[in-house]
Amino acid sequence: MQNKSDTICLLYTTYHSFIWDLISEQFDHQNLVVVNFSKRKIKSNTTNKIIERTQTSKASFLLACLAIASASKFKRFNLVLPHPDHLLGNTLFFSKNAKNITLLEDGILNYYNYERAMSIEKQSIKRKRLTSLTPFRYKLYSGHHSGVDDCPTPNLSGWFTDPDKIIKKEKFSSLNKINFPACTDEKTQSNGTAILLEQPLEKFLNATTAHEIRKKTISFIENNFQKVIIKPHPEHSSIGMKLQNEVDFYFDKNIPIEEIILNINPDAVISYCSTALINISKISRSTRCIAIGINEITKELPETIKVKELFIENKVEIHQ
Repeated sequence: MQNKSDTICLLYTTYHSFIWDLISEQFDHQNLVVVNFSKRKIKSNTTNKIIERTQTSKASFLLACLAIASASKFKRFNLVLPHPDHLLGNTLFFSKNAKNITLLEDGILNYYNYERAMSIEKQSIKRKRLTSLTPFRYKLYSGHHSGVDDCPTPNLSGWFTDPDKIIKKEKFSSLNKINFPACTDEKTQSNGTAILLEQPLEKFLNATTAHEIRKKTISFIENNFQKVIIKPHPEHSSIGMKLQNEVDFYFDKNIPIEEIILNINPDAVISYCSTALINISKISRSTRCIAIGINEITKELPETIKVKELFIENKVEIHQ
């Protein structure tokens, strides 16, 4: 880092990498360092320093992160990241030298009051202990997962696909909108194909609810579409689903569906409570976006009612 105006940008997932490509031109690249932890390589044509996890050895990547963490203790900097629940992200987020902080959309969690679960809290305590003798300093925080409730600076801004609808909107001094490119090859006739976006239902619902939603999903797809392509979740494994009309199709799990949909045009994209349904409804007008199980999810997790409202506002079909 060269001076007090340096900016550090951390990208954790393939989705973060994708949206960074959409907004990167809005940032001053003169003293910008981007650390990409995802397996999707950044495509934006910029002159800033980019540290790609997939383009360097594990040792070199770790040393680069350690160097950034160490330097942050002595120099003022601006920070761009999705949330502070991350070793390097937490160290920088709660640093006394963080001058301005910008949050990137992390997905559906930004749109309802998602308090940090007990399992995450236990993991955080473990991280705090493990980092006590390293340049990283993991600080426990409370409130919303994004860190808005414990943000150490009043200079908090954000980039979101629907900034007017985010939770804790009053915490931000400025908000910006992420605009998706539109699909240029809109289909004119049905192709009988649906894409199912997998989500790890069992991680946030009880086993019975998750099982019933999956049964409903299988029945709906097998009775309404000729073919279905299943896209695994990029970050979490989930219980495999067997559908009679499933076809083999290779999806690079490191490419988010919002990027894939620009090049293929299914009749429908189906999921449960994924932000991708809202995003795709904006990218492709001819693709049906269908949420299955959202009624059951809101019943078990009442705080997700705002997600259902967003689905309705963005013309995502609610399957009963």
